[in-house]
Amino acid sequence: MTTLTLILASCLVAVLGITSFKVKAARMEEKRLRKIRIRIDDRRG
Repeated sequence: MTTLTLILASCLVAVLGITSFKVKAARMEEKRLRKIRIRIDDRRG
């Protein structure tokens, strides 16, 4: 029972870690795209 619990816990931690990492990466990508968009708008203006 304890071994199974440990395996499930480690899997859950791994999934949460991957999810939070993906969210952070997506946010950073969004910020970078926004900066590029602002630069393009500045050139037009």
